[in-house]
Amino acid sequence: MGVSLASRTGTCEWSVSPFYGRVIRRNWDADGNLLVGAPPPPGYPDGHLRPILVEASGEQAQLEGRAIGSVIEVIVDHDAGTLSFRLDDGPEGPLLEGFPVGDTGGMFLRPVVGMRWPEDVVTIRSAEVRLSRGWPQQHDNQLRERDARGLAAARSLLVRRVTV
Repeated sequence: MGVSLASRTGTCEWSVSPFYGRVIRRNWDADGNLLVGAPPPPGYPDGHLRPILVEASGEQAQLEGRAIGSVIEVIVDHDAGTLSFRLDDGPEGPLLEGFPVGDTGGMFLRPVVGMRWPEDVVTIRSAEVRLSRGWPQQHDNQLRERDARGLAAARSLLVRRVTV
């Protein structure tokens, strides 16, 4: 779970692997092909494999075999250009800094969740403000319609809770 940036040329995603407690950054081209080893878009941070999820003790979290019932918050601060995660109401993990702030040309980070096993269950909860049509889809017409009116609303969703 984490955030993604969709553009006309492809998609880049920054997510946490609960199994390892590290950032996983992936890139895809516009056709959905995984671009192995590709760098992040210009002006965006890398962070790939950086430890980012911590236990209540402050030690790096690795939830291998014990993620069931855990609550992971995905914390995006658009004004500061940061991404972080929090495990089970513990301390916020290290910040991944370097996301653009201010006018991003209508491109902004959206929530993303990947499911590995058929029995996986994820619940997404957001701040009080909800977007009228749910999360943006990655189809050009819907993106244009959404981006034209939804940037301010999306920026208000600074904290997202994901239950795994």
